[in-house]
Amino acid sequence: MKHMWQQLADGLFMMQDSCLVYALRGPSGTVIVNAGTGEAAEGLEEVADGEVTVLLTHHFRDHSDGALRLAARGALIIAPYWDQEYFLDPEQHFRERQIWNSYDNRWDRFSPVRAIPVDEWAMDYESRQIAGLTWTVVPTPGVTNGACSYVVDHGGRRLAFVGEVICGHGRTGRLAPLQYNYNDLQGA
Repeated sequence: MKHMWQQLADGLFMMQDSCLVYALRGPSGTVIVNAGTGEAAEGLEEVADGEVTVLLTHHFRDHSDGALRLAARGALIIAPYWDQEYFLDPEQHFRERQIWNSYDNRWDRFSPVRAIPVDEWAMDYESRQIAGLTWTVVPTPGVTNGACSYVVDHGGRRLAFVGEVICGHGRTGRLAPLQYNYNDLQGA
């Protein structure tokens, strides 16, 4: 059997899909952070223990499209509140899309093309119990205006799941949102 998941620490796993997908086992379930293409749904038995909850960091389809396959396997889907128009009605979003460069800071070409079945919304700065762990939602606009990160203490470590805000070695995924004062995001 091919193993899809790489173990990073006790109870913490990662798999390479269209994005990095993480699985964290808690005392009463498993949390999957980002869904990729949904390949994780085929390998859940490797990492899942109890109920499965999926936390999405932002609406880009390379991170969110697989939520459809995970939901079909019974996972609860939680996504950022401020990205909900993209998750719920992507067709309407594309009907309204402006075709000229209006400098509105929306990088939407990676938006979902089909609705994502979101069960609950993650509100900025809230803390909630998921899988027996306390997760804090931290707003991290950048790749999308509504993007968020999730911070949790697990196994004596504080972990932050940041989506694309930091894409490796301290680099940001996209510098343009930091260059102007759009959407209350002060430029660097």
